[in-house]
Amino acid sequence: MKLHYKHLKNVLHVNPYSHPYEHVTQEDWRHLIDDVWKSKEHKVRSKAGKKNRKKFEYNHCLGSRSFVATMTIQPEFNGSENLEFLEFYKKTHTKKNKEWIDPICTVKHVGI
Repeated sequence: MKLHYKHLKNVLHVNPYSHPYEHVTQEDWRHLIDDVWKSKEHKVRSKAGKKNRKKFEYNHCLGSRSFVATMTIQPEFNGSENLEFLEFYKKTHTKKNKEWIDPICTVKHVGI
């Protein structure tokens, strides 16, 4: 939702208040903008998170869920199959075309 808000504001240059995210009430949308995304606390946390994410030399292909969290619910993620660690690592660090997301992943996969 925040990406939608930023796109409206910074790319389309339209009033974000008048274009709420799909299925979000006008009241909730206004609350998100005014009380969450514009708050000083959120800006500080957002800046810290951005800085911390830049420290990763590469990332996995799991979206916002951490690698460790996905390992614990692996059967749900893999369609009820429980993969060995090497196979799970490969599945979560390769693109749809089966290429590694970063060359270092190949090195780490072989070295495990």
